[in-house]
Amino acid sequence: MKKVDINVNDVVLCTVCDDNDPVPVQENIDLDCGSSDNTMENSDNSNNFVLGDKCANCKRHNVVRFNMPNLAHLQISFKKVKRKEIKQRSKLRFTASSRTSLEIVVLCLQCYNYLTKADGAKYVNMWPSFLWWFMSNESLHRMYGLRLFRLIPSTWFIWWENHESNVPLITSFVRDVTSKRKIFKKSIKHELLSTIAKGCDEYLFPDVLCPWGCSEYIHKVGYLDIDIMLQRFHNKVYFTLVNEVEECEKVFSCRDDYLRDDVSDYGRILLNPEWVAAPSCIIDEKYGAVFLTCRLHTRGTRKKYVHVPRNPFRHNIPSSIGDQLCHAIIKPRCIKPSNEGIKV
Repeated sequence: MKKVDINVNDVVLCTVCDDNDPVPVQENIDLDCGSSDNTMENSDNSNNFVLGDKCANCKRHNVVRFNMPNLAHLQISFKKVKRKEIKQRSKLRFTASSRTSLEIVVLCLQCYNYLTKADGAKYVNMWPSFLWWFMSNESLHRMYGLRLFRLIPSTWFIWWENHESNVPLITSFVRDVTSKRKIFKKSIKHELLSTIAKGCDEYLFPDVLCPWGCSEYIHKVGYLDIDIMLQRFHNKVYFTLVNEVEECEKVFSCRDDYLRDDVSDYGRILLNPEWVAAPSCIIDEKYGAVFLTCRLHTRGTRKKYVHVPRNPFRHNIPSSIGDQLCHAIIKPRCIKPSNEGIKV
């Protein structure tokens, strides 16, 4: 049995027991969370699932719903530091630093790494700070309105529920497939053929839409940082990016209709309404929060593309005659060599 030491006045949520209500605990009490065999795959998130704390930098906090299996990857681990330990970063820092203050500051794990470690200024640590800048920027709100939030997965809004910024609840065009991808990758590594077959039946579809118009299987995807993608589709305002501005060149050639007018505009595989090829994101321990691409466009490309029109019937069933479905089609012409004096 695993024992967890609890501090005074902390509020915790047992991620193993069936009772999902938050339980206040007192000093010198051991909380029995069951055996180590029942812990979640993400070790950073399975420990110290504390309710009530909020990151002073990115403003995220935990909620009871994060105990659900499909939302467990959204759980946040917190660390407490003295304010004088916070480095004076000039980019995406939303909490004050001081050289002398002993005030205790609560930070999420990513903001803790970014603001306290010398080598912490990396995308994997800075993406929560960037998301908070994106969600709370008034210039972006005035320019784009609710359209601004269509490229943020709906489940990520839960981090800022009940916040004074009044983050709107809207239908997002992007899916968070972190849990789905973990389940499928775990099933195909299983030794039982029945488990592998069940995972393939449920998840083996190319339903991840690449920004360049390709579709990909969920276990073969590439990655693209969120900040440069959001800048690509909101280019009327200059962003405070995590990456260098030159990195935006890698997404200039993606399709303009990656972000469409309505959720129903995305194509259906074999006309099945449950098999929709749509924009997707994951939260990865190594890369952070990223958009998913096909395997050939991982990390973007500086090549220029001429994108052909989409199928107006919103499916991928090909026609035997191309001009029945497309505004323009490519017809190859062969150039035959000829000798002088010979009529061709």
